[in-house]
Amino acid sequence: MNKFPPFTRFDGRHSRSNKRVIPGWSVSPKGLAGLLLLTIASGLIPLRVEAYSKGSDDAGTEGIDARLAAILTNLKFTGKMESTLEQRLGRKLNPAVAKVGQMLWFDTVTGLHDDNTCAGCHAPAFGFGDSVSIAIGVQSNLVVGPGRSGPFNQRRSPKALNIAFYPALMWNGRFNAPSGDPFDNSQGFLFPAPEGSLQFPPHDPVIKHLAQAQAHIPPTELTESAGFTGTRGTSFSLGPRFDIFDDGKGTPIPPPDSAGFRNDPIRQAVLDRLNLIPAYRQLFGDAFP
Repeated sequence: MNKFPPFTRFDGRHSRSNKRVIPGWSVSPKGLAGLLLLTIASGLIPLRVEAYSKGSDDAGTEGIDARLAAILTNLKFTGKMESTLEQRLGRKLNPAVAKVGQMLWFDTVTGLHDDNTCAGCHAPAFGFGDSVSIAIGVQSNLVVGPGRSGPFNQRRSPKALNIAFYPALMWNGRFNAPSGDPFDNSQGFLFPAPEGSLQFPPHDPVIKHLAQAQAHIPPTELTESAGFTGTRGTSFSLGPRFDIFDDGKGTPIPPPDSAGFRNDPIRQAVLDRLNLIPAYRQLFGDAFP
């Protein structure tokens, strides 16, 4: 049972850098998404999977290892997928940039309600998956593991391990690369509304990978990280069933945009929070000189 690491709110007190703050540098939506991709792609624990055909102690499963090995061979599964990452990206990983992404992964600053992070439902200790069968997002107790508690949000968190290699994400594949290759944005990336097919168009010079595009979504989810603060009694309240979760904590949810969607206003509110933290401005400035 572990609480989040020290960077649950990075305000500079944990920084070992004596460099000056770069006041003119700010965090952009696409830059933030790129960092989260690097966290997913390069912060993973390398896993080596091998199938052995030595038999089994259970007579009822005789030959199962050999059959499994044959299936994996037929599917061209080698257990070495992660070693192809830089080749498929077409560049070397930047450890300094990946480190910033790793810090954001564990920092509640990306959730307007201040009590959940990416790692809350995708914890390294659980294969970048959830520690509970049904996810607990906002109003959590800041614990990851068997002692995690709070309202269940009726979702099952898929593992984030190796998602850089998946051409479709989420249980129903609703975030996907039409090209069939998450590293190929020649046909853009498809998402449900409001992002649709226009938010991440073909040949975008910044959002080149499906996981980069997907990283724009979690901060906008009310039950996962944004919360319901400031929605009760407003024209954009979701109704009495959700008004009870407006507990006044964290940053209020901004009103929807002119199209009636919250995603972009919430993303901007998250960026505003990040840009108010000098230490993050320094880190982003150092990572993107």
